[in-house]
Amino acid sequence: MRYKLSKNDLLVAGLTALIVLFSFALVFFYNYKNTHDDMIRSLQDRALAIYNSVDSNLDIKSFDAVKNNKDMNSTIYKEHQEFLNSIRHATGVRYLYTAKRNDKGEIIYLVDGLDLGASDFAFPGTKLEDEVLPTMERALEGKVILPDSIIKTNWGKIFVAYFPIHAGQNHRGDVIGLLGMEFDANHQYDTYLKSAIFTPIVAIITCLLAMLIMVKFYRKITDLYNKATVYAQNASNAKGRFLSNISHEMRTPLNAISGMTKIGKESINSKDEVTMCFDKIDTSVNYLTNLINDVLDISRIESGKTKIENKPFNLDVLIKNIITIIQNQADDKKINFVCKYDLKSPYLMGDELHLQQILINIIGNAIKYTHKKGKVEVIISDIDTNNNKSKVHFTIKDNGIGIEAKQLPTIFQAFERADNALEQQYKGTGLGLAISYNLVKMMGGELKVESEVDKGSSFFFDLELNKINEEEYNKYLKLKNKYPNHNIENTRGIRILLAEDNEINREISKYVLEKNGIIVEEAVDGKEALYKFGQSDKNYYSAILMDIKMPVMDGHEATKAIRTSEHPNAKDIPIIAVSANAFEEDIELSIKSGMNAHISKPIDFDELIKVLDKYIK
Repeated sequence: MRYKLSKNDLLVAGLTALIVLFSFALVFFYNYKNTHDDMIRSLQDRALAIYNSVDSNLDIKSFDAVKNNKDMNSTIYKEHQEFLNSIRHATGVRYLYTAKRNDKGEIIYLVDGLDLGASDFAFPGTKLEDEVLPTMERALEGKVILPDSIIKTNWGKIFVAYFPIHAGQNHRGDVIGLLGMEFDANHQYDTYLKSAIFTPIVAIITCLLAMLIMVKFYRKITDLYNKATVYAQNASNAKGRFLSNISHEMRTPLNAISGMTKIGKESINSKDEVTMCFDKIDTSVNYLTNLINDVLDISRIESGKTKIENKPFNLDVLIKNIITIIQNQADDKKINFVCKYDLKSPYLMGDELHLQQILINIIGNAIKYTHKKGKVEVIISDIDTNNNKSKVHFTIKDNGIGIEAKQLPTIFQAFERADNALEQQYKGTGLGLAISYNLVKMMGGELKVESEVDKGSSFFFDLELNKINEEEYNKYLKLKNKYPNHNIENTRGIRILLAEDNEINREISKYVLEKNGIIVEEAVDGKEALYKFGQSDKNYYSAILMDIKMPVMDGHEATKAIRTSEHPNAKDIPIIAVSANAFEEDIELSIKSGMNAHISKPIDFDELIKVLDKYIK
């Protein structure tokens, strides 16, 4: 018997369809508007963040000093071009440049942040295109230009923003120029367009299904949609809080460096006062370096670039080193810091440096979130699982402020902190636990936590590591310390060629090296380094210190050219990379290009002297 739809069935189906269509119409409008607003807001936020970063580091003298392409060799142009280029690469902005009026009242490019060899690189003094001049006029009148729409052009969709540059600080004083930036917005626009097209299609399909399965399943779908939206919004908010927090955390030591520099200049006749300033500058620099390292660490972990080593190490020595590092922090807060360890087999195979990073992160957090005169306890023990492996238990306990139960599920997520209200009271990025959790996981363990508010927290994890004997460890140690007898006298009187395009970095390196009795000759780029080396007599230079990112010819190109030249020392002269590029792949690239070693900036000059001593021998 065939089933016939009654009038009531048709009425219910029709009403259901209308309800679903009406509901989806509301959802579509809400999603359509929010997607558009979020797209524009995210671009505006990126533009503002870049402006705040660039504006505070611009030297306003450049707006008078740079007029045309004849000024491209000046130090102030090179510094600004390198700075804008580095910001452009770091933030993903397509074009980043400064502009001003020339003597004729025309708006011209000042410093272009593109790579110098780019086909569309704008030389200083070049007139701006006519279509952007009206908008730039408004920026030069002191107005911030943040559009609420994306522009469609022949080369794609772009978002353009302009910011006035003032002669004084805090956006005060006469407008002397502007900062312009353009973002590729194809991805954002396509996402927005897909959302506008996809949502009504889903509405129609769901409407047809709803006529059969009624409203209850639609409610479930809506519920899932809402949860996904909330999750995405929470993740976005967490990253937003992180960016705000990291900006604050970076500006704090920068402010201290700036302030202490000023005080030091004014107190030049007081040795104690100047020493105090230098000590505080050094502390701020170390804090800023650690901050940047945390951000780079989580970035490398999330991109899968972090590698876990498997080398011999002595866990007993590692624990003692950590106690030495942590004890001063504990003493400053009068915290009872106790470390208990009973090791049956201290000689193990694993990643010593990353394990130290994990423990210092967790113990440092315990001390940070424990009140004065509190207690932090570290317990480490091992169990022989068989003849070749050892299962090591790590526990870090404190009687500090604790963590609420509802916050425990997200405590190991990047960009999250236990309680936002604590951000003002306790410094940090909130990345330490996320880094530690991921490193433990990569080592084959799982970092866990038990905590109760106002009673404290306990972090613990197990690692199963291969055992070695003392003889194997000592053999590795001997090989590792192949050049143990470093003597600074071995480097006195040697002559090195320093290739560095940054004038301040050259000045610092030359000063420190010459203080250690080393003769230093300079080259401002790789091409000049190649020329000076090629013109030198045999054994004239004992080594070359080579920066990587330099104009005209970079460090890798210069090194390859030196190694393939006809100079009698071309194959054997030590070439040491000195670069701000500090990732493992950067070091590997330096070695592949023909360099002997790689020193990361900021330079540890004691380490540099050791490396020179090693290779000059």
